[in-house]
Amino acid sequence: MAYQFQLLDAQNDTALKNVCGCSPQSSQFISLLNQAQRRLAIRGDFYGMIQTCCMVFQGCQIAWPRYFSTILGARSCNDMVDVKNDWYSFTGAWRGNYRNQGFSDLGNYGGWGLGYGFASNRTLQDNGRAPIFQNITGGGNGQIIRYYVSHSNDLGKTITLYGNQFGNYPLQEKDASNNWVNGLTLTAATPYAATTVNVTNIQSIVRQPTQGQAYLYEYDVASNTQRLLAIFEPNDTNPMFRRSIVIGGSQCKNTPQDPTAPKFNSLELLVKLEFIPVVAPRDFLLVDNFDALKFMIQAVKTEEANDNTTSEVFIAKAIRELNFTDRNKWPNKSIPISLNSTNSNRVITSPI
Repeated sequence: MAYQFQLLDAQNDTALKNVCGCSPQSSQFISLLNQAQRRLAIRGDFYGMIQTCCMVFQGCQIAWPRYFSTILGARSCNDMVDVKNDWYSFTGAWRGNYRNQGFSDLGNYGGWGLGYGFASNRTLQDNGRAPIFQNITGGGNGQIIRYYVSHSNDLGKTITLYGNQFGNYPLQEKDASNNWVNGLTLTAATPYAATTVNVTNIQSIVRQPTQGQAYLYEYDVASNTQRLLAIFEPNDTNPMFRRSIVIGGSQCKNTPQDPTAPKFNSLELLVKLEFIPVVAPRDFLLVDNFDALKFMIQAVKTEEANDNTTSEVFIAKAIRELNFTDRNKWPNKSIPISLNSTNSNRVITSPI
């Protein structure tokens, strides 16, 4: 269902135009449509919001694209992969997993399926969020940061970096009143805009919207090489990417990654898609069940009119429409079910 219809299709739908009661090209119409999508997207894993894909990455750190909301499942051709949230490292269960991966006095042999009695499964653990895909290198000295834009109309657009520079000083600049303020602003230029100081980490980014993609690189003066830090979509004005770490597997031993000899790995993923507001007519809808959108728009409007009772009725009707779609796409007789009995590894199966 997701990414089938566009904002243009919604603007041409008679029922949505009637419910919104405004011009389909107006900002009010787009705002109501985005509110309806956002509120429906968090209320269930409806048909089309779950997608499968294959992710290729280097080492054991992964930054997910902005259209990934949640990783529901992961697997690889050689190993099972458990998906854990960031509480996993605080529960105590992580100790056995880390010991299996050569992070203790077991050396580098525990956990590689060599018969030492430890599990060899990999774990995909949540690792917070960051505005860039990977950390800045430089051994604490930092690197020069370069900003590129791909569209000529984006020259002159700005990006402001918040973080630290060499010496652990905050990134700062003077404002129009000659006062020092947090943040370091770069203005897109040809062929790139660059910092004049070495940046050691970036904690937040604020950028002007662009017409094309934009790119952030770190530049190593000594080796005259640069390394990609982030790719920004046109409306990524405050980018923040979810990140995960793979615990286990031969590529994730407790040894430094050699940037001159990158080792790439891959995972198959089951992903819940993230809601991204539509702006332009060609932007795709995450929720494109127009009957459900109609009811949720009515819910938003009645809620704004302080009629919460009627609003809840419309919300239930919207979710019911999405559930009907699920029943149609996933009939009850085709749903796979697997159960594990409490404190047991035995799978309960039907005797029939």
